[in-house]
Amino acid sequence: MKKKGSTGLMLLILIYVSLGIPNFVWAENQDMNIMQHKIIYGIKGKGEQSNPYIIKSEDDLITISKAVNKGEVDPDSYYFLDSDIELNPGYSFKYIPEYGLIEVREGLTFVCYIGTENTGEVAFTVKESGTENFYNWDLTSKIYPTVINETTMNINGHKLNLWNPIGTKDHPFSGYFQGNNHYINGLFIYKNKYADNESIGLFGYVKGCDKSQRAQINNILVCNSFIGCCNCKDIIAGGIAGNVENAIIDSCRNNSNVSNKVTEDGIQTSVGGIVGSVLSYSEVVNCVNSGFISSKSCKVSCCGGIAGYIGAFSKVNDSYNLGSVVSNSNYRSYSGGIIGAAYYLSEINNCNNLGKIRSISDFALNYGFAYSGGISGCLCNSTVDKCHNWGQVYSSCNSSDSCSGGVAGFSESGTIRNCNNSSNVFSLGGNTVCSGGIVGYALYGELEHSCNGGKVENVTCGNIACCGGLVGKLEEGKVECCCNRTEDLHISVRSGEKFIGSLFGYVEIKREWSISKCYYDHTLETELNPVGNYDKSILEYI
Repeated sequence: MKKKGSTGLMLLILIYVSLGIPNFVWAENQDMNIMQHKIIYGIKGKGEQSNPYIIKSEDDLITISKAVNKGEVDPDSYYFLDSDIELNPGYSFKYIPEYGLIEVREGLTFVCYIGTENTGEVAFTVKESGTENFYNWDLTSKIYPTVINETTMNINGHKLNLWNPIGTKDHPFSGYFQGNNHYINGLFIYKNKYADNESIGLFGYVKGCDKSQRAQINNILVCNSFIGCCNCKDIIAGGIAGNVENAIIDSCRNNSNVSNKVTEDGIQTSVGGIVGSVLSYSEVVNCVNSGFISSKSCKVSCCGGIAGYIGAFSKVNDSYNLGSVVSNSNYRSYSGGIIGAAYYLSEINNCNNLGKIRSISDFALNYGFAYSGGISGCLCNSTVDKCHNWGQVYSSCNSSDSCSGGVAGFSESGTIRNCNNSSNVFSLGGNTVCSGGIVGYALYGELEHSCNGGKVENVTCGNIACCGGLVGKLEEGKVECCCNRTEDLHISVRSGEKFIGSLFGYVEIKREWSISKCYYDHTLETELNPVGNYDKSILEYI
């Protein structure tokens, strides 16, 4: 009986095989293997390093964006931009900061102005045909509104396509994008009050797996575009990417306007010409911004020509800013030619700023401040090396501290080496005002082998004004081998005390500091003391 049962079992197995009944265990494993490699259909290539996805058109780029944002692509995929892309063919966008309007043109023909200082739902068009010179118009009577569709903007028969950034917080872009020196033209992002906690740019969220496997975006230009938000909450915006972590942005350029306005319940906005926020072992290298960069927040505003904020062991190297940068906040405002605010062991190396830098705080109470720097508005536990500022630096605060510096507005435990300033530095404020050729207000940290050649001045109607050829106010830290080559130092005081020195406006006597081998050009005919709050014990070290 046992032998007969064994024969029956073997016969049953043979029947299964002959009938082609599938092996379910094998099929399950096969499906799992297929799912591990996701392919974007309709795009040439397989996303592999040797066979990347090839992007040749607007439709291809939109398909990539949708697939990434839905998590329908392998995170470590490769992408190759094979041609220039027109996201709004024939259209260009230009921001007019004086009025908060976006000028839209089709070719050379004026189309309309789009408002950014309202609810985000109204476009403004010149009322009388044949007149295109906006600056001669009275806004209250010469324009009329047109309702904007939420996904596509239809204005007088003109359709504008709104761009959806590549990468979300839930599904970030984690791959390798080679732009091959092509451009993206006519990118238009116009988020309104319904947007919340988003990152916007050509890419939204960019996040590599870890510091050893970083996402990369290389060799791409965003031009004739507008990237912005009106009445949004906690938006991060950049010409190339909004937020990057464990990523490298290399040899990218932006000549477009990036602008944010945050609602009253928002906490912070970070805006940069290349990247809004740079975190977690990321690098921005060989990048150039020539667009107008601005941010407005009710609480904290960080605005920079290259990046609004940088932190967590990240670096910005070998980059240039040519565009104006304006940060405006009711509370804390940071504005820098390269970085708005640099924190947590970040580095800025071999960078140059040629744009005008402004930081404004309008807070009525005694808590707000404005920091503005030719390289970084605020430098905390971070390093600036071999950088040069050529652009005007300005800060203004109604209530508390207003600090401007040719390199950094405010530095706490920061290190500045081998840096130069060649332009004017100006601070205006209602309480403590500090202007310095290199640093406005220095607390701890080091300043070495740096030189100022720009005019330094400030105006205050508050408690104290400090103006120095090198540092406006020095509390603690080390200053060594630095020089000032200008005698153009001025303070206008409506009330309170003023301290002005050819090297230091004010040095805190009771704090620990080290000053050595610092000098001003002795060919200058100046009657100023090296230190504004003159003290012989300090002069012995200079």
